[in-house]
Amino acid sequence: MELRPEGLYSRARDGAEDVLPWSRIMLGMRLTLGGRYPGRTGQLTLLEKLLGLTVRAGEVARLADGDWLGRVVARLAEHGRWARGGVQRVVREAREAEKQGGV
Repeated sequence: MELRPEGLYSRARDGAEDVLPWSRIMLGMRLTLGGRYPGRTGQLTLLEKLLGLTVRAGEVARLADGDWLGRVVARLAEHGRWARGGVQRVVREAREAEKQGGV
């Protein structure tokens, strides 16, 4: 799966391609990874919150902006799922910092 400007892009093993437009992304999305990709120190908890807050803010297209997403994820990588003050606060602050030019 790739995050692209037009939406979530996926390609099946049989070569079939599909794009889910950002306008169709629904709130409450959850991520599930197989046993080969165990969650480390709660990063999935952070990623789920980042996706949810970004969608609710009407800024879903930002998820396809590799530079923005990379900077926010780098900020979040400093925290685990037991982030002081709570995951929602940490994610909100990382998003806000990038809105203000990465200050």
